[in-house]
Amino acid sequence: MNVLFLTSFKVSPTQGGTERATISVATGLRELYGWHCFSAYIVGAATARAECFDAEYCVGGKGRLNALRDIIVDNDVDFVVVQGIFELVKPLRAITRDLKCMTVVAHHFQPGWETHFMTFDDYVGQWKKSPDPLRWCKRGVDLLLYPILRARYLHKLPAEYHEAYACADAVVLLSKNHVRPFMQFGHIDDERKFHVIPNSLSFPTFLPKEKINNKKNVALIVSRLDDPPKRISLAIKIWNAVKQHKEADDWKLNIVGHGPYMHAYQQLIKKLGTPDVYLLGRQAPNRFYEESSIFMMTSKSEGWGLTVTEAQQMGVVPIAFNSYASLCDIITDGDNGLVIPECDAAQYVEKLLWLMSHVPERRRLAAQAIDSAHRYENSKIVELWHALFKQLKDEK
Repeated sequence: MNVLFLTSFKVSPTQGGTERATISVATGLRELYGWHCFSAYIVGAATARAECFDAEYCVGGKGRLNALRDIIVDNDVDFVVVQGIFELVKPLRAITRDLKCMTVVAHHFQPGWETHFMTFDDYVGQWKKSPDPLRWCKRGVDLLLYPILRARYLHKLPAEYHEAYACADAVVLLSKNHVRPFMQFGHIDDERKFHVIPNSLSFPTFLPKEKINNKKNVALIVSRLDDPPKRISLAIKIWNAVKQHKEADDWKLNIVGHGPYMHAYQQLIKKLGTPDVYLLGRQAPNRFYEESSIFMMTSKSEGWGLTVTEAQQMGVVPIAFNSYASLCDIITDGDNGLVIPECDAAQYVEKLLWLMSHVPERRRLAAQAIDSAHRYENSKIVELWHALFKQLKDEK
C-alpha cells in the first residue's frame, strides 16, 4: 500500500506535534507493514528529508491541485491523509474521483479551536514583515479590512468542517471527547465516518525506571513559543511566583522551542526579574526530557498534547491545566501526573512546590507515568491506522 501525507508544513521532528505524529505513523507503516509513505506539504523549510518517506514534494504553488494529482498517479497512492487542511478536501476529492485513492482527514486540534486563528496581531505581523512595497500596500489594505475578513473567516469555518466530513472517506479524531464538539461545530448529523486514533509516542524507547533517581532539579517546557494558545507567558509568571519560595531555590526551568513570541518572553523574564529560567530555542528535546523531573504545560487548548506523553515516557511528571478535552485521556490526576483546574494559577504554584519538595511522591508519579505511556506505543497506534485503512479498502 502507498500512503501520501498532506501537511501544511514540511514534516520535521522539530516543527510541531502534527509533524512528529506524522513521522511516527509513517515510520510504523513502513517498518511494521512494508508500506510506502510519501509527504506533500505547502510551506517548505530548510530541513533534511524525513527517513520515513520514499519522497517529499512541495505543493505550495498555484498549480497545487494538478501537482497533487500527478504525485498520486505517479506513486500509485492508495490513501491520502489530509492533516487538518479542511479547505483542500473537497477539491482533492474532485481531482481523484476517477482514481482508486481514498481520502482520510486527520484533525489535530480541539474542534473549533481554529476560531482563535487569524487574529489582528497576526495581520499586523504580516504587514510589518512585508518584503516589498507592493505586498506592504496589499497587506495594509487587508489590515483595514480585517473586521470583514475575520467575520468571513469565522462564517466559513463550520462549512469547511461540514464539507470535509462529507467529502472524506473517514475522519480521524484524537479523542472520543472530540466527536460531539466536531459534529456540533460542523453541523453534522451522523457519526459513521468518525474514528478515534490518539497520537503515538514520539520516541521508540522509555526511560529505564532506575534512572528516575538520577534526575535533576529541572522543570521543563517543550512548546512552540506562541500566545495565547500555549500561554508560556503564564508559565513564566507561575515560575516567578514559585521562585519566591525556598523549596525552589535550587530548581531551574528550561524552555525548549521556537516561535514568534521569543523576544516577548525574554522581555517578560527581564521585567519580572525571574531567576533560573532559560529560553533554549529550537532543539531536539530528548536529552532535556532525560534530565528533567517536572514537565509544565499551561496551554489554553491542545488537540492531544504530544509533549505530555513524551514527558511521561521519559519519567518527567506532567502538571497541566484542565483546559482541553483529551487531557483526561492522558493524565489521571495523582496517578501519572497532576491536573490543575483551568486558570487556577495559585493551585498550579502550590502543586509545583509540592512536587519539588516531596521527592518520593514525585518519583512514584514518574514511574507510573512511564507505565501508563505504554498505552500509546507506536506499534499499537499504527495498528489502529492499519486497521482503519484495511476497513476502508474492504468497504469500497
